[in-house]
Amino acid sequence: MTYSISIVLINIGLYIFAPKIIRFFNSGNENKFQLSILRSVNLLFALFTILDFLISFVTEAYDNYFSGFAYTLIVVYISAFAYNAISLVSRKKFGREKEMDKKIVYIDTYNSRLVDIFTITIIIFVAVYLIIKAWGLSSMLETTGLLGLIVAFLALTNSIWAPDPYYCMVILSSDMLEDGDVVHIEGMPDDYIISRVTFIYTLLFNTRTNTKTLIRNSKLIEQHIDNLSKKASTDGLRHTLTFKIGYPQIDGTLDIKSRQPSGMREFLKQVDEMFKNVAERAKEDDLVKINPNLEIEWMMTETGDYALEFTLAYFLDSLPKTKLTRNVRKHIVCTRNRLLRLCYESSVEQGLSLATPDLITLENQHK
Repeated sequence: MTYSISIVLINIGLYIFAPKIIRFFNSGNENKFQLSILRSVNLLFALFTILDFLISFVTEAYDNYFSGFAYTLIVVYISAFAYNAISLVSRKKFGREKEMDKKIVYIDTYNSRLVDIFTITIIIFVAVYLIIKAWGLSSMLETTGLLGLIVAFLALTNSIWAPDPYYCMVILSSDMLEDGDVVHIEGMPDDYIISRVTFIYTLLFNTRTNTKTLIRNSKLIEQHIDNLSKKASTDGLRHTLTFKIGYPQIDGTLDIKSRQPSGMREFLKQVDEMFKNVAERAKEDDLVKINPNLEIEWMMTETGDYALEFTLAYFLDSLPKTKLTRNVRKHIVCTRNRLLRLCYESSVEQGLSLATPDLITLENQHK
């Protein structure tokens, strides 16, 4: 009786302190799904314990089925607790230390996940063994019994469950995708922050819409992925903006000094002045997150039928190590939008129109 009361009191304590337990195993973050699962197990355990006590008090013809269910829940609970504890230790021992949002966190690596796989395999077999022994089904421990069926089932269905854990290890071993990295995935218009790479799926944060995206590892690895956090050059990420400016009016006469058609030199000088003003103002604008050691570049990139195309190239400053989408937007989206505004303001000052003109040719037809 005293033993049962102690178990119930411990269960109540685990229910109360469940949020702190979840935060401890998740680097201070609260996972609502894990919290709901944890508390559901606590409630079911309390329910089965109370039912077992009441039925045992009413009748003696009772085989303590509900206590068996409660014991099964204890085994599952302890197994999950043990896995999370060992996973936390392996992440600190074999994982990688990384600064994120001005805090030191430990992220999984190939080696830490190998330890997790070894751990979860042992825990599952031990948990199944304890549950079978608790229900008095020792015959199922034979080679042709339950364990044999489980092994056969896993072997026959490996094409369904095996690819995702395998590609999880591939992702981690490549060192190209890790928690906190900003990536652009082929076929998706927005940029994403990698929240976590698990055995089955990868959780992403959409930097534009603040939504969470879930994608299976086997599907993710098939896509072309650009990691914006891992630069190929110290210059930073190179982004471009294109502008179409209508052709200037040229009367065909040559300028004596430049030996160029009249009006063309003045037009190109206006364009240069426009982009020079943008470059100077961008250095003083706190909203523009560009590499301060590199100058903004511009060049004529196309001579189309309707307008001349000029391209403005700029190099982004290093992206912040964060999982907050607004911080990434400030670097990528806000910088682009701010430069667009500066270009428009400067074009108005120089008397240039960024609207692509439509040229209409009128022909006289003689009947």
